[in-house]
Amino acid sequence: MREIKFALIIAVVAVFVSCKKDDGFGSNLLPQENHLNLMYDESFDMKVSSKYESPLRTDRLLFNYLGYTENSIFGSTTASTSIQFGLPSKLSEDLAPFTLKDINMYVFYDAFVGDTTAPVSFSVHAIANDINTSVIYKSNEVIPYKSEELGALENFLIKPNTPQKLRDNDTITAKSFLKFALDKTYAQGIVQILNDGFITNDTLLNRRYPGVYIQTRPSQSGKTMLQLDLTHLTGGIYINLVDKKGEDQILILPFSTSNFMHTSLIHNYLGSVVENAVLSGTNPLDDKFYIQSQAGVKTEVEFLDIEKFKGKLINKAVLEVSEVEVPQIDNKRIFGIYPLMKGSSGENVALKDYTSAFYGPARLDTSVTGSNGEKIVKYQINITNLMKDYALGKSDFKSIYLTNYPIFDLTPKFIVGSNSVLSQHIEPASLIFGGPNFANTEKRMKFKVWYTTIK
Repeated sequence: MREIKFALIIAVVAVFVSCKKDDGFGSNLLPQENHLNLMYDESFDMKVSSKYESPLRTDRLLFNYLGYTENSIFGSTTASTSIQFGLPSKLSEDLAPFTLKDINMYVFYDAFVGDTTAPVSFSVHAIANDINTSVIYKSNEVIPYKSEELGALENFLIKPNTPQKLRDNDTITAKSFLKFALDKTYAQGIVQILNDGFITNDTLLNRRYPGVYIQTRPSQSGKTMLQLDLTHLTGGIYINLVDKKGEDQILILPFSTSNFMHTSLIHNYLGSVVENAVLSGTNPLDDKFYIQSQAGVKTEVEFLDIEKFKGKLINKAVLEVSEVEVPQIDNKRIFGIYPLMKGSSGENVALKDYTSAFYGPARLDTSVTGSNGEKIVKYQINITNLMKDYALGKSDFKSIYLTNYPIFDLTPKFIVGSNSVLSQHIEPASLIFGGPNFANTEKRMKFKVWYTTIK
């Protein structure tokens, strides 16, 4: 037995002796010859810059947005939302004719970002024409609406997570919502349709009443953006009626079953840190770089000498980034970074690895400690399979883009079809990372590749 073990040891040593020594990672463990030339390197040349994000599809979001935020780095963003009505609640035709008492609209919200001590104003308008739901509506589009106001909230102070009553005589409270008292003349026609017995489906209703546009007035000093929950079962327009018996009735035009909800986002970068970068699209920011999805910013990482990996066997490849500035207190923190490619028409294209939760985004890691004992917030973006395809000649690219909106297709939030990305979840968030030339070497962006060269 001892002779067998000794023979095995001799065989292993013989293999190592036949290897050629390499100067890469772990090279001190390898003897002189290495036919499986294992390499690790983090000094490949990169150019990093913040770019203007092409308008995203925002007509089928899981959450819609309303409000106004200011950010010294990313400028300001104004969000307004358009909503169609779903199938109205049923009232017995035997109770007709109905007379109108009043009309109110309730819009629920889940969360907020910004300064809730500053009031903000909203106005409600009728959408001008019925919506073609087969058309894709993007974030830079404002749905045509009538200039007349149906209702407004002036200098409204957001009260997050404060339970409220929908009506004064309610015995139970609901979560945070906005209440708009609407012009009665808007409801008169709906009541007439009801009396005539013609409200039979939401298509007919939306043809005559296409929905409402809720506008955030950008001239106001408000600095809060609300994450709307338009699928909330009690959200919608409440038309309070009196039936022929003199009893109160309510006709509800719900948002929850609507076929159309859309958020328009208007960005103003003037006076912000990324103004030149995102407007010109060419200013390199490789000292530090910025990501904020809802402010229309993404980051391009260009690999300047990627050709050296052609023909190699890629074992692992990652982009490693470290946060260098803590996000402002009034900005919602995001916990993932997502790499994208750009299609031939400039559309966002998902890396195939990142279309499932099994490969996943780069998650926040706060367990790293620097040489001076400081906690380093670090992300590692795995692009191994992308690099493998490149090395084997299956794909060709010079750059990838980093953003923070999710692109999975395994949850109701996200759809990835025909290799194009539709994000259904866009959060206001900011991330500021050290670039490849950042002064603190521990927080520099690194492109790490482990590969094998067959000699």
